[in-house]
Amino acid sequence: FSPSCVLLSRCSGCCGDEGLHCVPIKTANITMQILKIPPNRDPHFYVEMTFSQDVLCECRPILETTKAERRKTKG
Repeated sequence: FSPSCVLLSRCSGCCGDEGLHCVPIKTANITMQILKIPPNRDPHFYVEMTFSQDVLCECRPILETTKAERRKTKG
């Protein structure tokens, strides 16, 4: 594929508190035309690919136990 990578917005970074982490609260799909380059000598062609991009981020509390861990403790 060309480009071999695409730039997408992702929530990350510091929240100023170790008990918080940056998470997406709104996402959007974006569609791009990417040039597909077959490994053999077949002709190149464009394909549309859809990616999810973070649009709005928020600092939220980090949950110490995951849902899977809570299920294990319930039995």
